[in-house]
Amino acid sequence: MWAGAAELRLLLAEHGAGEDLMAIAADAVGSLQLIVGPEGGFNLAETAAATSAGCTLVSLGPRILRAETAAVAAAALAQARWGDLGAGPRT
Repeated sequence: MWAGAAELRLLLAEHGAGEDLMAIAADAVGSLQLIVGPEGGFNLAETAAATSAGCTLVSLGPRILRAETAAVAAAALAQARWGDLGAGPRT
């Protein structure tokens, strides 16, 4: 589950555990892995396994989102932060 060669690996943690997704890194990343948990969130063993595998715990804030909503919100934030979403004028 945690395997991957992404440059930046982020696990969405609930209840505000972890760093703010938008504050993680200022530099662009070559590859990103976003891990979104099941309804009810990850248990402590899963979170520990992810962090020991190189994942950084991140938060989308104090609100708890449904898993499918959290995935879309996280992808949009990541795209805005590191991707080309709103990256300037089109030519």
